Amino acid sequence: MKVAKYIVAMVAAVMATAYAGQSVIANPAPQSTSGTWGVEVAAVYNWGLNQYMKSDVIGKKNHINTVGGDITGVYNIDDNQAVTLRVGYGYGQDKFALVDDSYSNTLRDPNWHAKEVLHQFTIMPGYRYTWDINQSWSVYAGANVGLAANVAKLDVTEELDRRSSYTESAHKSAWGFAWSVEVGGKYQIDEHWNAFAAVSYSGNTARPNIKYDGYSVGKVRTQQYIGVRLGVGYEF
Repeated sequence: MKVAKYIVAMVAAVMATAYAGQSVIANPAPQSTSGTWGVEVAAVYNWGLNQYMKSDVIGKKNHINTVGGDITGVYNIDDNQAVTLRVGYGYGQDKFALVDDSYSNTLRDPNWHAKEVLHQFTIMPGYRYTWDINQSWSVYAGANVGLAANVAKLDVTEELDRRSSYTESAHKSAWGFAWSVEVGGKYQIDEHWNAFAAVSYSGNTARPNIKYDGYSVGKVRTQQYIGVRLGVGYEF
């Protein structure tokens, strides 16, 4: 008899809860990312903001954009904070005509050409803070500081005629300080994979001094860029 009363009391309690519109099933708590590792692979395009080279030989005040990519290792300290290590590469070039007016002011045939080539390598540890919008979307901001190596090459070509030419080349490399700041958004595809896009402001102080026959023909200036990063990430 007591058992029957107890069962009736339980059924009444469940019916009362349902009638009040209350759910007796709790939503599962979101899974924490604290202590997890991740890796990101991104394609990168950077727009140069200032003059590429200071030269008494090459008077053109141009800039060089770069295209490349980077790989970033990520360690999540907690659900918001992470430390990163990024290795990147960029390539850029610019080719333009020169004017030979050494014999006459009226000689304006563009029979000389210059080609500037830049290879850029960076390695930078950093810090990132992420804000979750919902279970799929989040935004983040980060900063990185480290080292950069710029390898610069300069080719000057004289077009002797339609079938022949003569080229002089020189190259130099240098190390410098590298930095970047970025803001971006991330979409969580599933438990492990995500896709992201970011806008960055970066620069480096590596300034190769290009010499030919012992004479300086141009020195790369400190570079600054506005860039975009598009890529995917995987969390372990």
